[in-house]
Amino acid sequence: MNILGEVCMKKGLSVLLSIIIVLSICAPLTSVMAEEARKQSALKTGKEIAALCNEYDNYSNSNDGDKIDNRLMVKTNDNIDEYGAVDSVYGFGYAFLQYADEKSAQKAKENYEKSGYTADYDCVVTSSSTYDKYNMNDEWAYEETDAVSALDYYKLKAKSNINIAVVDSGINYNHELFKNRVVRTKMDFSTDNTGDEMDKAGHGTKVAGAIAKSTPSNVKLFAYKIFDKNLKGTSSGVVAALSYINQLKNKPDIINCSFTTGGLGTVIDELVDMGVTVVASAGNDGKKVYKQPAIFDSVITVAATNQYGYAWSSSNYGSCVDISAPGVSVYTANFPVNNSYAQFSGTSMAAPLVSAAAAYVLMENKKYTPEQVKQELIATATPFKKDDCYNDRYGAGIVNFSNIINGTRCKDVTANLQSGVYRDDISVELKSANTLTDIYYTTDGTLPSKTNGTKYIEPINLTETTRITAVAFARAGTSMHSKFTSLDYYILKNNEPEYIVDRNGSILNYLGSDTDLVVPDSINGIQPTSISQKCFWNQNINSIKLPDSVTDIEKYAFYGTELSSIEGNNVENINECSFYECEKLSNIKFPKLRYIGKQSLYGCNTLSNIDLSKVKEIGSEALYGCKSLPKQPDFSSVDWVAEKGLAGTYFNIVNLPNCTKTGENAFDSCTAEEIVLNKAKSIGSNAFNNCKNLKVLYVPNAQDLSGRFNGCSNLNMIFAPKATYITLSIPNNTTIYCSDKLTGVDFFDDYKDYKYTFISPEYTPGLNEADRDGYTDRFIRVESDKFAQSKGGQIRTRDNGLRFGFEFDENNIAFDFKKYAESIDYGFVYTFDSYENKNDFQKNYYLRANRNNVFVKSANKRNVEGTVSTYNAVFTGITKDHYNNEITARAYVCIDGMYFYSPVITRSFSSASNADDYVGIEEADNDIVFVHEHSFVKSLIAPKCEEKGYTLYKCAKCNESYTENYIDALGHNYKFVSADNSELTYKCSDCDSTVTKTKSELPIFIDYVNTKVVRGNDNMYLDLNNDGYINAKDYALLNKISN
Repeated sequence: MNILGEVCMKKGLSVLLSIIIVLSICAPLTSVMAEEARKQSALKTGKEIAALCNEYDNYSNSNDGDKIDNRLMVKTNDNIDEYGAVDSVYGFGYAFLQYADEKSAQKAKENYEKSGYTADYDCVVTSSSTYDKYNMNDEWAYEETDAVSALDYYKLKAKSNINIAVVDSGINYNHELFKNRVVRTKMDFSTDNTGDEMDKAGHGTKVAGAIAKSTPSNVKLFAYKIFDKNLKGTSSGVVAALSYINQLKNKPDIINCSFTTGGLGTVIDELVDMGVTVVASAGNDGKKVYKQPAIFDSVITVAATNQYGYAWSSSNYGSCVDISAPGVSVYTANFPVNNSYAQFSGTSMAAPLVSAAAAYVLMENKKYTPEQVKQELIATATPFKKDDCYNDRYGAGIVNFSNIINGTRCKDVTANLQSGVYRDDISVELKSANTLTDIYYTTDGTLPSKTNGTKYIEPINLTETTRITAVAFARAGTSMHSKFTSLDYYILKNNEPEYIVDRNGSILNYLGSDTDLVVPDSINGIQPTSISQKCFWNQNINSIKLPDSVTDIEKYAFYGTELSSIEGNNVENINECSFYECEKLSNIKFPKLRYIGKQSLYGCNTLSNIDLSKVKEIGSEALYGCKSLPKQPDFSSVDWVAEKGLAGTYFNIVNLPNCTKTGENAFDSCTAEEIVLNKAKSIGSNAFNNCKNLKVLYVPNAQDLSGRFNGCSNLNMIFAPKATYITLSIPNNTTIYCSDKLTGVDFFDDYKDYKYTFISPEYTPGLNEADRDGYTDRFIRVESDKFAQSKGGQIRTRDNGLRFGFEFDENNIAFDFKKYAESIDYGFVYTFDSYENKNDFQKNYYLRANRNNVFVKSANKRNVEGTVSTYNAVFTGITKDHYNNEITARAYVCIDGMYFYSPVITRSFSSASNADDYVGIEEADNDIVFVHEHSFVKSLIAPKCEEKGYTLYKCAKCNESYTENYIDALGHNYKFVSADNSELTYKCSDCDSTVTKTKSELPIFIDYVNTKVVRGNDNMYLDLNNDGYINAKDYALLNKISN
């Protein structure tokens, strides 16, 4: 290479390196700029929402105290029809729409939901904590959770920062407790809209104080203000704050939500999916959790306990609660006085303790997902006692900080006797695998320490039910104490029952350890009526026999047990998840079972024996995965199948003869080859989704079959004569039986390689429209009007009956309809009206069983040879004067409401006599008495001078007539013509009748002077000038004539 070439190459490399360097500098700068742009956009939207709320809210627009009934939050990324909103803000994937009044908002909400949008009312955010006056140990909440030990352990350890966002009323960042702990955000999404997170209401400061008091300095606090100075906020403000956080590149590790509200949309789940752990308070209503975000599965929901280790009476509860924490008289930063402290109560104070504990989980395991954090908190909690009978309504137990730590620590304490029931006094021995340790224990429910615990020296003698909580401390060194061991001993003497029952007869818990149980008829003098929620949750039991008084199995009652057999003669209801994943359960003897709740038998894959014949309702996924059940179960009593009710089942044939309604995805992914729903009118959307084995769908009363066949690749036949709409998302060449009720058919390009066959009447509106829309090549039409045969007509000689002959071959219908049909009717449709002026299409259209002015008669007599039925309609009693009257008839076969017809034939007695084109047998004759049906034509006959008027009805076939509605004769309308020798002549203007009157025969003139002439009245004889009035002119003419 020459020198010039080397120089050029070096310059080229220099330029390339320069470009790379510039790009490497600009790339992170571009990323920072993009994040800042997103933040500013989110902040702008948040301020607009705050301004909207500030302008329109007085927090008194609600009937139930939390719904803002004139504002909607609609999930959308686009501008939409606002249906008359007076103001709006778009952002965060929502439209925030303000309406003038509740009625306008309600109407708009209905419109959005009809259009497929998710629309929720904005709501007031509730945050309840109270100042306490109780005189108790200030630090009890932190001691009860052993936060003190965890804090001491981590004080001198270097750990990366854990960031906790407190979405609340802000933080008083000037308080001494928050020195070097608060990272300023300057984010205010409340109606105060100050651009500063300084707390003006106090709630956020109290919440943040509980976190700060129980965590080391590497746990940093970020405040996002959603409550104003009056502790008022809205769901829209919460969505704004959380959506802003979701825009951040460096999101917090944990978000604390010590509030409850209504619609929050999907933002919580989005944050959890991004790896953010969300902790939410359960609420302080003393009822089942019902608000957001606590009700979300993705969050860690926290209930509150009191200083005695029991659930706080005002705490909300329920299956969505994961864990509890102290929530009564929690000592924390006070407000508004700087550097002051006080005690406060509520689940608002319990949640931050769990947020703090979650920080320890992440310090121990930085890469944990939010679900792993939740499970670790649950696994390390101090469990509730079984005889508390909380059954997980308040979560797994009370959060325990020190149990989370996995560093160097003493071995756990063990005992010579396991927890359980004992029928006499016991002696409990404790030990630790470490030799140089001291064991301390308590029996009052508190966590033992060297201060409040009893040092273990000798066996502990127990004469009554007791919980022993034990921990081991190293005698030397810095090892952390062991994890806490909880041992529950139930000393039941004098045949005390091992079951706990409430006054209503609900069995709350089983304290014993036997695996084969017989529940007694009476427990403490109370007759058991039900097995309560989570009563046997995850317990090691093999079999159980219930007394006849038990009728209900409540939610999660046997969840996760080793149960193999259960018997209850009068059990009627098994509720949600009651036997969830009881994989060894093979036999259920509930002969009166009527209700199977949501997922009640989910995953019971060895269940082979259960009587389903009396079951009326099947809940969602109730039999999912029950692969050992009979392949054709008895569902004869089932009336209703819920959403996904029979999804994931392994039946071959599902026959639901009395089911009237199914929910969405009712049979999703089931293995059935045949599904029969004889009475169901309403079938939920996507009911048959992914039914890959389904071949026959028999739904004679279903009215709407739109969007329900995705993945049904083997579906050969659908029988749906009452369907008005069908979506052809079927990946197979399917035959569809339908009627003229079908008004709409949807074709999809994804399935254009398949061709569907429709068995239907000649006129079927939905198919005619499909033809007009250009889909003719996508389907084949076969007329159901030609499935029977018309054999002709003849005269039955013995009585001169006019016989019509018909024939039907069952093989014409390409499936075994007798296997599925509840009703099969053979018969005739006929009319005595003349069809002479109707063409073939009109005859076919009008002579049908559901039309007016036709007669329908079932064929009680048929001659059956193999698959062929012959049946005749014989019209008897035809008189000679009606021999020429035509009768038009056809035969039908009606299968569960679908009519298959013969062609139409018309005969009169005379024509059949002249053309004997059919020879029938009397065994197939069905006699019909000929009744001449008059075809009356109405005529109006006007009244005349001397004759009455009337309405005349005359039969067009036989001239028989009758009259009615008579009108009186009009009378003559005489006009003066001439006079001769005092005789006056008059002539009727209508009938030319004449009359002569002498002057003496005329009425007295004075009686009628100045009157109007009335037809038929005597005054017409005085109207000599024929002007219609009696006046002086007539009098003059009268005198002139007289003279």
